[in-house]
Amino acid sequence: MQPALRELLAGARETGVEPAALLRRARSQGFALNRDDLHALFALAGTPDVFAMPGVVTGFLSAYLRERSVRPRVVVDLWAAAGWMLPPLAEALSPTHAIGVVPDERSAGLAALLAPPARIDWRTADVRAVVATLDPGIDVVLGCPPW
Repeated sequence: MQPALRELLAGARETGVEPAALLRRARSQGFALNRDDLHALFALAGTPDVFAMPGVVTGFLSAYLRERSVRPRVVVDLWAAAGWMLPPLAEALSPTHAIGVVPDERSAGLAALLAPPARIDWRTADVRAVVATLDPGIDVVLGCPPW
């Protein structure tokens, strides 16, 4: 965990660790948190419903797609809030269009903090409804379904 995040956490321990609030504060202070920082933050917050896939997994996926010469135009994550894999992959792969489906407004608020603005089209809807409206031509479909 980065020292900057440790300092933010030290100040938040008295009031409780709220990931979205800490992410906002980190962003306002110019701290760039990596995947492993997010993974640790969610674990410390005791939010089992929020899980950030460790950086080694998303790094492997990015490297695998690059090695296979896959230049995705459209990437979709149907369970984006279950693993938060889409933000780092959208950053690494730079697809033309990235779509992340989140289950509720709380997740949508967190999504806006985890990805660069306007990089991902976040949709709060039922997965089946989103799938029914997707255009043909999706290059990569991600998914970390809740087990």
